[in-house]
Amino acid sequence: MYKVLIADDKEYEREYLHKFITSKYPHDLRVVCTAQDGEEALRQLYELKPDLLLLDIIMPKLDGLEIAQQAKKAFPQVVIVMISAYAEFDYVKEALKIGVRDYLLKPYVDEELQETIDHILLQLDRVHRKESEPRDLEPTALTLPLLEEKTAVLKSIFDKKGNVAAEYFLSTFGSTTGYYKCIVFYSPQKFFYDEENIHFIKNIFTRNDLKVMVGVDLFKLVLILWGSQYADFNEIDHSIKRTRTYIIDTKEIQKDLFFCGVSAFYEEFDELPRAYTEAVDLIKNNTLEKISKMLQRGEEYCQAAHDLEKQISLEIINKRKETATARFKELYALLQDSNGMAGFDQVVKDRLLQAINYVLNNVESFVKRENEPAEEKPFASYLALCHEEGNSFDELLLHWEALLEELTARIGGISVYNNVLLVKKAKEYIAEHYQEKISLQIIAEKLGISYGYLSKCFKDVEGRALTDYLNQFRIERAKELMETKNLNISEVSYAVGFGDPNYFSKCFKKYTGLTPKEYWQMILVDSLD
Repeated sequence: MYKVLIADDKEYEREYLHKFITSKYPHDLRVVCTAQDGEEALRQLYELKPDLLLLDIIMPKLDGLEIAQQAKKAFPQVVIVMISAYAEFDYVKEALKIGVRDYLLKPYVDEELQETIDHILLQLDRVHRKESEPRDLEPTALTLPLLEEKTAVLKSIFDKKGNVAAEYFLSTFGSTTGYYKCIVFYSPQKFFYDEENIHFIKNIFTRNDLKVMVGVDLFKLVLILWGSQYADFNEIDHSIKRTRTYIIDTKEIQKDLFFCGVSAFYEEFDELPRAYTEAVDLIKNNTLEKISKMLQRGEEYCQAAHDLEKQISLEIINKRKETATARFKELYALLQDSNGMAGFDQVVKDRLLQAINYVLNNVESFVKRENEPAEEKPFASYLALCHEEGNSFDELLLHWEALLEELTARIGGISVYNNVLLVKKAKEYIAEHYQEKISLQIIAEKLGISYGYLSKCFKDVEGRALTDYLNQFRIERAKELMETKNLNISEVSYAVGFGDPNYFSKCFKKYTGLTPKEYWQMILVDSLD
């Protein structure tokens, strides 16, 4: 949270600015001082070391320009905004010379003030992000967790199932309850979401305990925002505006060519494709017909690319290396066409890396393991080489073919016996620990395997997701408690591992067809009989 100092000789001006900042930016800015003259402002400046100064120019004892000059000399990173009723060119010229960030002319409206502060927050975020970044990290290194995250989001919205991505969400956030929204940012202009920008945007939305997952598909940024209650989403509109400002400024995108769509609230992760479609349709239905058609065409390319990824996975499982490579070349040609150019740029490369990671996730269960620890991602070194040395499609293709050789040499069949045994152990763990806060990730770690492998094995053997089994198991235990113990709904909920009684009631209704209250009434009637 950044510290703000307000200096103005008029009390109503100070109070208005204080109230505006406190109400609009409760998680970003904190007013640490409101000074009524220049000397008090300067004294508090050295004592409190604020990040942002809002200064009136004409004040008693010391004017705003003098304060700004001394502030910049002592604290070069401080951001200064002059707020004045005087529009004389000499004042503006002097302020710019000192290094003042902005000059706001009274009387101003709320929209002007908010737009100014939004831009300042982005500047503060950039400065403090650079200061906090470790200096010894290799900036071009592949960030595997982010690649996994982007792959999981795309899989969930295009596979029309979302089970694996749902498990990923639940294990990452350590929760099985809550609400989510899907947000899609889109522009027909060509630009690229690099990792620094993605982390920056995620940080904008990480307010009020919101958790964020991000996927990138060609020229769309897809965000899934997860919160435990509706109140967590109160600042979502403001975060969207800040993201728009950041992208438009950073990527030099025209303001009227950058769009955003937001879905309704959802709880079940099998609704992820629907939430995504809803956000995209909101953009389509509220833009010019030309933009809508371009977005629709882009969606068709994205779906076609994802279909090719699934075909490539199937070819590898069946050890058809030549066909898999042919499909990979088709994917490259498709991405070139969608990009509107016959070249290998960063957008195409990033999408191909996601495709390779998606394929590896799909075929992981068929690969015979040798000496790799279960928690490490197999073939991560190939992904790193593709990222570091794949500076053209021909170079990337060489690493792809080497990866195919290794994959097909180690592809075996899924051991049905081993998978059944693995699922049996997972179910035993659930039976022993269902009252605790457990997730797919925790169970996988206890069994010494990856959560993706466990998720696939469980689905193959049981025909349903592990979280679905866990919830139903807990509901069966809840029914037993309701029949034998004198507990209220909340007590039953916590006793069987549900952290939220409302979510417990919803699951109870889903698996039994009755609410907990209706089930209790049924027990009472049966006892009377």
